[in-house]
Amino acid sequence: MIMKDLKCRIKCCFELTDFGTHAAVSVATKGDSDNANGCNLQGNTAWLQVCRVGNIFAFHYSANGENFYMMRYFTYPPNPRSK
Repeated sequence: MIMKDLKCRIKCCFELTDFGTHAAVSVATKGDSDNANGCNLQGNTAWLQVCRVGNIFAFHYSANGENFYMMRYFTYPPNPRSK
């Protein structure tokens, strides 16, 4: 999770969905939150990574720790601790 404050935060996670599957999920909160389920993944393990260049972020997931796939690409304040 990367957080500026309660109204401005982003996260990627691996969680159990309402359908009983495991998925790589991302949430972006810029006032209102959205929740985007990514691909369902087999097993109970996933690798997640966050990449950043300036104020551009990308979330990636992997089922094996070697091959990563993009799940979200977006802009976010470049310094989450500054106003």
